[in-house]
Amino acid sequence: MSTLQLLNQRPVNEIDAYSNLRYDYSRIEDESARERVRRAAVQIKPRLKRAAEDLFVIGQELVSIKEYLGHGEWGEWLATEFGLSDRMARNFMNVSLRLGSKTEKFSVLPVSALYELAAPSTSPEVIQQVEGKIEIGTLPSLTDIRAWKGVQRQQRLKTLTVAIDSWVDAQQLAGDETIQLLNSLQAEAIEVPSEVRESIIDPTSKEIGQAIEQSLTQRQQLTERDTTTLTPAEEITQTSELDTTLSQALALLQDEKNRSAYARLTGNDTHLAKAIQSLKRAMKALASIDGGQ
Repeated sequence: MSTLQLLNQRPVNEIDAYSNLRYDYSRIEDESARERVRRAAVQIKPRLKRAAEDLFVIGQELVSIKEYLGHGEWGEWLATEFGLSDRMARNFMNVSLRLGSKTEKFSVLPVSALYELAAPSTSPEVIQQVEGKIEIGTLPSLTDIRAWKGVQRQQRLKTLTVAIDSWVDAQQLAGDETIQLLNSLQAEAIEVPSEVRESIIDPTSKEIGQAIEQSLTQRQQLTERDTTTLTPAEEITQTSELDTTLSQALALLQDEKNRSAYARLTGNDTHLAKAIQSLKRAMKALASIDGGQ
C-alpha cells in the first residue's frame, strides 16, 4: 500500500499534522524509513515545549529513528523540521538513554538539571545520588548537581593521583627516569598500568591524564629546583607556560571523553572517529609539555 493510501486512511487530524511538516521527506528513498521518520516528527513537534516529561519522549523518538538518516541528512532534518542543533538533539537522546528507565522519578527535575544529569560527563554515582535525594523528597537543582559532579571529580582525581604516585615510587627510579616514564604514558599512549586503572571504577581518559599530569608536574618542579638556577621570574614564566599547555591538552581530552561517551551511547561511528582524532590531538599537546621544557 502506498504512503498516499495510508494517509488517506488516517483520521483528518493526523493528515493535518503531516501537512505541518517542513522537511522534504522525498529525500528518504526507502518508503518504510520515510514513514517512520515522519511519524517521529509528528510525535516530537508538539512536545518541543520541553516540559521535563516530554524530554524523555523526544529523546526516545530521536534515538529510535537516527539510523534512518545519514549524518548529513540527520542535521538537515533536525534544523528544518524543528530548528534544533545536533547538540540539543544529543541532550534529548542522553536524557532518554541514561535516565529513561526511571522516567517518572527523574521527570520531577527542572529541564536544565535533567540535561546536566544526563550528560556523558555525569558518573553513575552522581545519578544514584540524585535519585536518592528525590526518594527522600528533596529536589536537587542544577547547582546541586554540578557541585556533586565537581566533588566526585576531585575525589576520583585524588584517588588516581595517589595510585599513580604509589606506582611510580614502587619503580624506584631516579627523578629524570620517573619524569620520562610519566611522559611516555601520555606522549606515546602507552597502556596505563593496571594498578592505576583499577584504583577507581572505570576511570575516564581525562581523569587518568589529569592525574598523571599532576604527578608529572610536581615531579618536574622538584627536579628543576635541584638542577637549575632559574630566577623567580623565569620559574613563574615557565610554570605559566606549562599550565597553559596542560589546560589546552586537558580540554582536548575532555572533548574526547564527551565525544566517545556519546559515540558509545548512540553507536555512531562518525562520532567515534572524531573522538579518536581528538584524543590524538590531546596526546600531541601533552607530549609538547616535555619538549618545551
